[in-house]
Amino acid sequence: MAFKRLATMDNVDSRNDKQAEIKNVPPGDMILSDKENCVLRSSSLGADIAVTFYHQESRTASMLHIEKPTAEMDSRQKTPYAFADSGVEQTLEQLTRRGIDQKKLKVSLAGGAYLPKSDNQVTDESDKYLGRWNYSAVRRALWRRGVLIDRQDVGGNRQRSLTLNVADGGVIITND
Repeated sequence: MAFKRLATMDNVDSRNDKQAEIKNVPPGDMILSDKENCVLRSSSLGADIAVTFYHQESRTASMLHIEKPTAEMDSRQKTPYAFADSGVEQTLEQLTRRGIDQKKLKVSLAGGAYLPKSDNQVTDESDKYLGRWNYSAVRRALWRRGVLIDRQDVGGNRQRSLTLNVADGGVIITND
């Protein structure tokens, strides 16, 4: 799986002359695709974490955009994909239903940053640690299923975007 830090997204689909279909994965959601002209993308990853899953043999890809470590932190969320524990579990279940061996998945992560609020905003002390908690929860959920992380760009104090090309599993991480 290619891992690149690029300033632009030129030629995201170099194997195919067709126009790439870019699907944005919003916070708290997951998209699964096996269309070669599809590109999955999550933007503005601060404390949130985007997780990509790619199966080379079937050219099946999935991207999950996690907002919180567990559902216990925010019961107002309606989708399991918003949380690391249930989001990873649900995504792996969908991939397994397609006959994909989860041990053969290439997994990449981006996000988990701490972005301080401006001086005039009141901040909850837990905001400081949300990115770390999200990252730990994703690692734990993957570990429980025996899935290893291949690539990651997490932590720090900058927003990122993560892009996954379904045609070849290429991963691009950019700074927002």
